[in-house]
Amino acid sequence: KMKTRLRKSLGWSLRENKFSQISLDAFAFISDWYHYAILELMKTQSFKPDLAWISRALGISKAEAAAAVDRMERMGLISCKGKKWEDSSGGFSTNIDPHLTGAASKKLQRQILEQALRALDEVPLNLRNHTSMTMAIHPRNLPEAVESIRKFRRKLSALLESRADVEEVYQLSVSLFPITNLKGTR
Repeated sequence: KMKTRLRKSLGWSLRENKFSQISLDAFAFISDWYHYAILELMKTQSFKPDLAWISRALGISKAEAAAAVDRMERMGLISCKGKKWEDSSGGFSTNIDPHLTGAASKKLQRQILEQALRALDEVPLNLRNHTSMTMAIHPRNLPEAVESIRKFRRKLSALLESRADVEEVYQLSVSLFPITNLKGTR
């Protein structure tokens, strides 16, 4: 009951599939990419409930790992009892109201794009995929495109997380944005 009350106070509600939607306020506290990565890392076969190990696995400082774990534990997203760590988040999405593009959301997306750039140079091609497509569109089709992208992300997540023997944590970034401003040229 306490976790349910905490989740309610943070603004979480049950959503499609197994995802819950996190409130903008709660999201601001965990908007660094490694919070999500720690939750996913806990699902891997090789996970060790050790801050130094988490730090090495994610390439973050031990202080960042400790602060993130502490923050997520206080928010009721994880439970850490010695060597027994549990994900109590119930799975959530940061698919926050599209009309509320807060600083925290922009910060997370910026971090993810920076990671994608690093991966382009540092990760072998057989372990990554970077593709893009340029197309002429009518903006009226954007809501349907955004919904298709949301469904694609969820379907791909279900496929890739379907095995019990997961080994690595991956980040998916799908971007759709204008590269022209033709209205300004008329």
